[in-house]
Formats: sequence, C-alpha cells, structure tokens
Amino acid sequence: ERDVIALSPGTIIQYEPEEISNDFLMKYMSISLEFVSAFDATYLYPDARQNSYFKAGIEEYKMLIKIYDNLLEKYNYKDVLFRRQIIQHTLLSGMYEFALIEKNHASLDTENLTKKERLVWDFYQLLFKHYKNEKETLFYAEKLLLSTKYLSTIIKQQTGKTVNEWVFEYVIIESKALIKSSKITIKELAEYFNYADATTFGKFFKKQVGMTPNEYRHS
Repeated sequence: ERDVIALSPGTIIQYEPEEISNDFLMKYMSISLEFVSAFDATYLYPDARQNSYFKAGIEEYKMLIKIYDNLLEKYNYKDVLFRRQIIQHTLLSGMYEFALIEKNHASLDTENLTKKERLVWDFYQLLFKHYKNEKETLFYAEKLLLSTKYLSTIIKQQTGKTVNEWVFEYVIIESKALIKSSKITIKELAEYFNYADATTFGKFFKKQVGMTPNEYRHS
C-alpha cells in the first residue's frame, strides 16, 4: 500500500499475472522523452539512470494522487487551445512536488561521489538529453571536456558498457516501444533518431536486434 516507483528511461519491469493479488490497484503514467524535453528539469533527477522507489506517507500519497488526477484532467482536455503546453507546465509543477516528496526518501548520497562516479553521473545526464541526435563518443567527450579515450575507458570500467552501447541501448529501447505501440514508419523513425534515411536505420536496428523493424513489429 502506497508504494511509489519512478522508472528511468529504458527500464522494463515484468511480472506474472498469478503474482498479483485480487485487491491490487496501480495508477501509472508514462512520459516520452520528447514531451519532457520541452523544459529542463534534469536537476530534479540528477541521475537519469536511477530508479526511485519508496513507500509514501499518508499525506504524501494524497499529494501524489492529487498530482496524478490533475494531470489526468488536463490530459483529457479535447480540442483545447494550448492543450500540450498546459499539460507540460502542469507536469513540470507536479515534478517539483514529486521531487520534494522523493528527496525525503532518497538513499543516494550525491555529495560523496568519487570523481569517476561523478563523471558517469554527468554522462548519464547528457545521454538522457541528447541520445536521439548525438551518437558519437566525441560529442559527449567534448561536452565533458575530456578526451574520447578517457571517457570511453571510465564509462566501460564503471558501467560495463561503452558510450556507444549506452547510446544504442536508449535508441533501441525507445524504437521498440514506438514500433509496437504506434504506426510510425521506418522513415519517421529514422528522422526521429537523426539517421540519414530509413535504410540506414533499418540496418542499424537489424544489427542490434537481429531482425528488421517490420519483422519486430509483427513478432
């Protein structure tokens, strides 16, 4: 009761129906990176890869439900002028309120990170904001004022994956979600992720997933 979880991009939670009790109820919302990128709130959640889980107090839970219901009300507006902007600003306000509650339960001490941990932290922030358009290690290295070799070495040491593997993971996970949940074309996917054309994106997707986007859509 009153459990709250906020998942970072790329997180997948799987459960079996038989594990769910008859009185289980969950309210949820999912937010696309494109939608939230309209405003910069990364400082509210410094580690883009960190999942947040906590048990809310009674008053905290009431506040979270109020935030949820308020967003749902705005979402259900139909044919309203500035609907998108209204939802985005309501979301930003809700994120501030959620952050205040979440920080009361935060267990990660961001002030005592090592130099290497801080570097990974900063890299994830950049990745979260730029992975759709920037695929090269050089871009992230320049943003962090580092050589590509040093950045690549530290990210690999600390996370077990290379910079490119992280970028590709973000692209593939969102691609899969878009392919399965919408009628988006391969050409539109290529444009969305800043690939030269549908053929280039299709080859990239098949190399990573083992099947073409269309094969994945019908799998």
